[in-house]
Amino acid sequence: MSQPALLRAARAAVASRPYSHPTRRQVAEPRRLAARAAAQRMAALLGEPVGARAGFRTRADGTSGPRTAVLAVTTGVLLRRLQRVRRPALHGAQL
Repeated sequence: MSQPALLRAARAAVASRPYSHPTRRQVAEPRRLAARAAAQRMAALLGEPVGARAGFRTRADGTSGPRTAVLAVTTGVLLRRLQRVRRPALHGAQL
C-alpha cells in the first residue's frame, strides 16, 4: 500500500471511529513483514507508538489496544476472521 493510501486509511479510521464502537478497519497485507511495516508507518504518521491507534496482527504476533482504529493484518488472519463472522448480512456468503 502506498504512503498516500496508508495515510488516508489511518486518518479516515481515526477521524470517523468513536472509541466506544468495537469495530476496526483492517488493512490486508500479503506478508508478516509488510503488516508490521504498514502499522509502523501509520503509527509514525499519526505520531503515536505502534498499538495505540494503528496496530498489526499476524499469525503469531501482534500489537493492538482498546483504542486501535486501524489494524494491518496478513491475508491469512483476515480470512480466519471472516470465516468466524456470523451476521445476517453475510448469511449464505462463502469465501
